[in-house]
Amino acid sequence: MVTATARMAAAVLAAAVSVAHGLHEDQAGVNDWTVRNLGAYAHGVFLDDDLALVATTQATVGAVRMTDGEVVWRETLPTARSAPLASRVKHELFATASADACVIELWATPSGGVVTSDSRQAGLEWDAKICDNADADATGVLELLDNDFNNDGTPDVAALTPFQFVVLDGVSGRVLHEVDLDKTIAWQGLVEAAGSATGGKRKRPSIMAYGVDIKTGKLEVRKLANSGATLDPVSGLEGVSADEITVLKSGVAKVGSALLFVRKESGALVAFDCVANQLQELTNAPSIKGSVQSLGSARFFTTDAGIIYAVDGELKIAEALKGVEAAAIGVSGASVIAAVQSSTASGTGDEAQCGPISRVLVQSAGGVTEIAFPEPQGQSGARGLVERIIVGDSSTGTRAIFVFEDASAVGIEIESGASEASTLFVREEALANVVEAVAVDLPPTDEVGSLGDEAAHVFAHGSHASILMFRLKDQVRTVQRFVQSLFGAATQHLSEFVASQGKMLVQAIRGELPRAESLSQGEMFSFGFRRVLVLRSASGKVFGLNSADGSLLWAAQSPGSRLFVTRAREAGLDHPAEVAIVDEAHGRVTWRNAITGAVTRVEDIDTPLAQIAVLPGDIFPSAASSEEDVSPAAVLIALDHAQRVHVLPSSRTESVLQLEDQLRALHFVVYSNETGALTGYAVDPSQRAGVELWSMIVPASQTLLAVEGQSGGALNNPGIKRGDGAVLVKFVDPHLLMVATQSGPHLQVSILNGISGRVISRFTHKKSTGPVHAVLADNTVTYSFWNQVKSRQEVSVVGLFEGEIGPRELNIWSSRPNMGSGKAMSAFDDSMMPNVQQKTFYTERAIAALGVTKTRFGIADRRVLIGTANGAVNMQLPQILSPRRPVGKLSDMEKEEGLMLYAPELPLIPTQTITYYESIPQLRLIRSFATRLESTSLVLAAGLDIFYTRVMPSRGFDVLDEDFASGLLLALIAALLALTIYLSKAVGKSTLDETWK
Repeated sequence: MVTATARMAAAVLAAAVSVAHGLHEDQAGVNDWTVRNLGAYAHGVFLDDDLALVATTQATVGAVRMTDGEVVWRETLPTARSAPLASRVKHELFATASADACVIELWATPSGGVVTSDSRQAGLEWDAKICDNADADATGVLELLDNDFNNDGTPDVAALTPFQFVVLDGVSGRVLHEVDLDKTIAWQGLVEAAGSATGGKRKRPSIMAYGVDIKTGKLEVRKLANSGATLDPVSGLEGVSADEITVLKSGVAKVGSALLFVRKESGALVAFDCVANQLQELTNAPSIKGSVQSLGSARFFTTDAGIIYAVDGELKIAEALKGVEAAAIGVSGASVIAAVQSSTASGTGDEAQCGPISRVLVQSAGGVTEIAFPEPQGQSGARGLVERIIVGDSSTGTRAIFVFEDASAVGIEIESGASEASTLFVREEALANVVEAVAVDLPPTDEVGSLGDEAAHVFAHGSHASILMFRLKDQVRTVQRFVQSLFGAATQHLSEFVASQGKMLVQAIRGELPRAESLSQGEMFSFGFRRVLVLRSASGKVFGLNSADGSLLWAAQSPGSRLFVTRAREAGLDHPAEVAIVDEAHGRVTWRNAITGAVTRVEDIDTPLAQIAVLPGDIFPSAASSEEDVSPAAVLIALDHAQRVHVLPSSRTESVLQLEDQLRALHFVVYSNETGALTGYAVDPSQRAGVELWSMIVPASQTLLAVEGQSGGALNNPGIKRGDGAVLVKFVDPHLLMVATQSGPHLQVSILNGISGRVISRFTHKKSTGPVHAVLADNTVTYSFWNQVKSRQEVSVVGLFEGEIGPRELNIWSSRPNMGSGKAMSAFDDSMMPNVQQKTFYTERAIAALGVTKTRFGIADRRVLIGTANGAVNMQLPQILSPRRPVGKLSDMEKEEGLMLYAPELPLIPTQTITYYESIPQLRLIRSFATRLESTSLVLAAGLDIFYTRVMPSRGFDVLDEDFASGLLLALIAALLALTIYLSKAVGKSTLDETWK
């Protein structure tokens, strides 16, 4: 009887545990997170002891707190075209500009240049557009001046655009002086000379522009005339020819108001003093052999011989370092920091991108100190070369930000008199430029991995008896874990009941029991939410982020152009989740452990690759002949430009070539920039080569804008039920392609089959252009473009359908319909042409990216995700973004089906904005991943920031409602348990009494 009671109690408590393990609908937004970034630092200056102002290559400016690397404030520049040209703090102001200096912004730093509160932001004083430039490669010069040209008490701003020399008022941004530039001169910079007071009169400050004559190579310095209408040549260079002096390798260098050059005959540095208007030799100037270039600051120069020279304000030159292969210099008032390293990897590790930092020299008022770089990855060369150093003096010593080749920034501190430095923070700013994302499962514990190793070995090499024993042991372990979780939950609920003095029962009856604000690690794993997000940046750095909170698990420099998942989940500690990074240009593939980032193997093909396909690991035979094949990962099939087929890893070549049917099912589509041909290939396993199936020439008069394939994902809803009971069957082609080309003023979009090259449909949008963003999901093609005539963003959605099954055709007497997903189709069958429906909408917001939700079985709706230029992501309702929206009055059948009347405007409904109040500047990528809950999809959006959330495209049909009374259910179960125990005892007593009668 006791055993029966225990079994009943275990069953009841098991039900209670399973109830607590449900996911509530209002928990879908609990684990949303955002990783905020700035971008690779292009310029920087310290505002105070603890705050550094930085301007980045991604058109942002912000303040970084040195103690922990947190971004105190950030502003995205209105001109998001390239890096700001200037970020110098003068008179509590700093200026930024577009690369061509045609658009300029002036900013005021918070609290007079010192930020005392995290909530304070930089203020935009004014912005000015001073020219229109169609040349994307043109560059300009920006200078925040020390002097005031119009006597209003505020320093002014000067700029060299591709066409003009301009001086702007520092208060309003109004143009004070504007002079057309001589286009025969490559203008490089500006020099400012302060005015002086003589005889009670103030002499006007002067400003000069300098450059090099494009034809003769002669140095040219022009001074702004007093009238402000012309740039006049200075007299000090009239007799100096291009044969006498030459510019430095890095261009004209400026030290104060002097310009530095090299005498061709002697190799010595010479300076032209723009204020004194004369050439003069540098004091103690040595003879320099080879080319010379400036380092970080124009006060330091390096030569081909590996010697660094320093030039002070009095134009005295001195040798600073010898035997330098690569170096970076940072300068601040009283401090100079130099980092010396080798430009080539020493071969000490797979992660090394260049040689280690051999020396860091710190020059301050106390002399020169040599220290070791404190951050291990930067010191070893894994972060690449040091590109620049931002230096600041603090009350305790010297602080600096080292900016590396991989866009990372490392903050260090050297206390006064100390011989060692400490690391303050590390920021991975390459995350601001993510271009590709995949996801793998993150295992909950190491125990799961060890069991996976044991299972893989037993099933590959064990006998039937060993397999049976493993299954029995696994069942025992499962029961043990269940009992442990059972008693753990019971103990927790009992302690909570006692602590509440019985009030918990009342709360349970009322449905007021509080739920946990977040899911446990076990729950996240069970629901498929526990993932590693593997991201590839444009700079070639790859990251692993924990999907729970966005924390960085690993980062590694791994140049490549494609990212693939070769093993989506861990199959034991010896067979971890794995990704492959493919460098198509060099034919190099690097496999990494997706959990730790460790390199597992590297292969070089030594030939550029044209296209990559993935052969899933689960298609391989279960019987493995080697330990390596115990848990086979997916295999990459690569096609090079000579149409040769490569199997990666090459060790799997023989086993892969045996799968002829699977290989013949693979198809590649390759575009050649040289010939303008878009070509489809199949695989011939016997020849290990690609066989051309079709080719489409893009005429020279057209420009290819986009080629997009199917987004993937399961499909479990091949038809649409109409209002009269008929079924509209979707035309689902996994090899569908969308090709967009620009033909003069018109945009042409072709939808074709990637196997046969057959064009299914073609649309021409007159007076329209890109950028074109597209997403293909199931039987729909959605793409966006810009309508030039109406100056608005438009979205077109195309639906493909096989046909219709009548309402009376599906019954027990009818034969199987000759359509639908169950019918084999051929890409070369011309009779299999779908019915095409198309609608075009416009939206008030510019579109930056498109995506689509994915779920495990494809039962939930596929919802199109629209990323707008203001950084929001909107999940479109399928009833709104539909190619079947009727024009005119709705019929009764259309009303029954739920169709909406066509309207040209595509609304971005605020309640469908999955980013809530968050904004993702420079949004460029939207990716979705399926979970083990069919209702839930994971969405990642990347731009300057990275945003991650969970969405429910068809609402939470497999999760608990927010108001589900789980507490009441637990109370009823507990009452039932007590009643069961009481009745068991009563029945036992009654049976005993009957026996003794």
